[in-house]
Amino acid sequence: MKASIVIPAYNAGPYYRECLSSIYAQTVRDFEVIWVDSASTDDSPARVAAEFPGVRVVALDHNAGYRGGAKA
Repeated sequence: MKASIVIPAYNAGPYYRECLSSIYAQTVRDFEVIWVDSASTDDSPARVAAEFPGVRVVALDHNAGYRGGAKA
């Protein structure tokens, strides 16, 4: 069974690399990563997409907060 890892984020530029690198360092590989961006004002969604092409980036047009991002 494939697991989905949903990461709600807002202006995560300083943190995304460490977060995603630690996920991909796991030995279990049966998962997908979904990065839900709540209308960040930095370029973190584009950086995530460029550096981690296996991550599905969902860019919201408003800040949905943690709860809204986690259920998107």
